[in-house]
Amino acid sequence: MRHEFLESAVKAKISFVATHCYSHNYISLAGLADPVYVETLEKRLNKLGAKFYPVHLKANNEELLKRVSMNSRREFRKLKSKKIMRTLIPNHDWQNSPDLKNNLVIDNTNLSPKKVAEMIITHFKLKPD
Repeated sequence: MRHEFLESAVKAKISFVATHCYSHNYISLAGLADPVYVETLEKRLNKLGAKFYPVHLKANNEELLKRVSMNSRREFRKLKSKKIMRTLIPNHDWQNSPDLKNNLVIDNTNLSPKKVAEMIITHFKLKPD
């Protein structure tokens, strides 16, 4: 369903930013592996003429544990429990990146959101608003 939603936005010429918590070894309940999901999404959106700018943000496990309890996560209904995160870390590969064209990988463990945004803008030669 997500593919159809994003494809509809592209067809309607709507610009958007889509996020996805990528785990290299994750397989959904429907049997779809994350690498296949993002590679398929890239192909389908590019076929429609979309500009697809993949960015893999990653941080070390200590930083992930620190960030999981930050107040900003509550607003977006994200996981906020260090206890749960500790059980997820050994089972999910958030470090390896998908095989996507022009994929920008940024270890943002020690970078500010502003610095990361600047790196993305520079890499993809975007015009900031």
